[in-house]
Amino acid sequence: MGIVNYTKEEIAGMKSETDWDRLLSMKEEDIIIDGDSPDVVAGIKSGRMKVRGRPRLQDKKVPISIRLEPDTLESLRALGPGWQTELSNKISDWVRAQHTDAPR
Repeated sequence: MGIVNYTKEEIAGMKSETDWDRLLSMKEEDIIIDGDSPDVVAGIKSGRMKVRGRPRLQDKKVPISIRLEPDTLESLRALGPGWQTELSNKISDWVRAQHTDAPR
């Protein structure tokens, strides 16, 4: 079988045969490990392999818009991946320091 190209419209019109609701609700003990899967499961558990996609947030965060000085934003972005989480943590620490009754 050769490589097949699809347009965005064709892909959008395709019906998935995956039962996503069942798949997403599965617990680890529901997963059947057969001859093709042990290496993948072991790799994910050991950290050698990563599950693709955005990780689910444990706690809900609210997106906001904020205006910053260009040099401030540049410095934050220079911190690398995770700079937004680090900024959120610093703001939370500052708020708690200002208001000792503020929740985390």
